[in-house]
Amino acid sequence: MSTNTATPADGDTFFYVIGGEYEDMSFERLITSTSTIEGPFVTEAEARQTWQRLNEKSGGDAATRFEIIQVAHKINRSTLMAITRVAA
Repeated sequence: MSTNTATPADGDTFFYVIGGEYEDMSFERLITSTSTIEGPFVTEAEARQTWQRLNEKSGGDAATRFEIIQVAHKINRSTLMAITRVAA
C-alpha cells in the first residue's frame, strides 16, 4: 500500500495518493482491480513525488487519474476506497 517509511506523530496532517483507471471520462466509477492507494505521507512533497511517478507510469492514459488527498488523521483502506467511488 505505501512506499513511505516515516511514522507521522499524533496530530500531524497526512497525505495519500489515490486513484487508478476509471470506467470512462466521467471519473465516477473506478475499476476496482486497478485501484491504487499510497501513503500516508507526512509532507505534500512526498505525496507529489508518488503522484508524479504514478502518472508517468500510466503512460498518459486519459481514463487513469490519481489525486492527492489531505486528512487530519490516518484513514483505513476501505474508507479510502469509498472516497474514490464518490462522483467528483
